[in-house]
Amino acid sequence: MNGWLDQCLAQGGGDTPEAVADALYDILNLSWDPQAVKICILIADAPPHGFHPIGDSFPSGSPAGHDANMIVRKMAEEKITLHIIGVEPSSIPFRAYFELLAKVTCGEYISLENANNFGQKIIATVLQQPTQIVSDETTG
Repeated sequence: MNGWLDQCLAQGGGDTPEAVADALYDILNLSWDPQAVKICILIADAPPHGFHPIGDSFPSGSPAGHDANMIVRKMAEEKITLHIIGVEPSSIPFRAYFELLAKVTCGEYISLENANNFGQKIIATVLQQPTQIVSDETTG
């Protein structure tokens, strides 16, 4: 994963908010295995469009009409746990918002101060997730 991240380049936008609601919408609408433990890890340094109108190219929210708050409630209904890794210091002003989003799904907010401990943060988050053991027993 570190190699892949090293090759990534963030660009575009020109404003602080991100397409968070659209990303969460796509996660909600994946074809999840009904027996799977469903975890979403959102890595963010900015809130969704429409969170604060100043400096937002889409001050009314997602152009597709997606609402992050409503989607997160639906994720909770579908038992999709949302963990949010806030890339700090950029995400610090939005930390309380991200903490609330994660809490709705029984997830948590994890601060990431530098990329050196990124892998460890992901692994620790996933390992803390309760797992469901499904046994398939057949009798003859």
